[in-house]
Amino acid sequence: MSKMALSKPVNPTQEEFKRLCELGGGTSGGPVHHKVLELLRASGKRLNAVAYRETAEHLKACPGANPWHVCFSVGLCWGHLAKFEVEFTVTVVGLLADWNETDLKTARPSLPT
Repeated sequence: MSKMALSKPVNPTQEEFKRLCELGGGTSGGPVHHKVLELLRASGKRLNAVAYRETAEHLKACPGANPWHVCFSVGLCWGHLAKFEVEFTVTVVGLLADWNETDLKTARPSLPT
């Protein structure tokens, strides 16, 4: 049975997953199931720690704001739809709380002319 070729890993989690795939030993020659679950759990814990710190920073920059508005803004950034900057979050929170032209111009990306 030929092994599936994985594209070049872009982070440590993908590197480890590729290594587990190359080792095989699991069902149908794939990676060992419990090793993949351990990898996902460890990666998730690291991601949660980073996400908590980042979100706390943005919540602190928007005291009194609707926390859902802050989380929505952070989600846009994590989805690579915007730069992850406190200034962006503050602008989006302002826009969501009170739709206005000034915040809208700041929050939307510049379009090439």
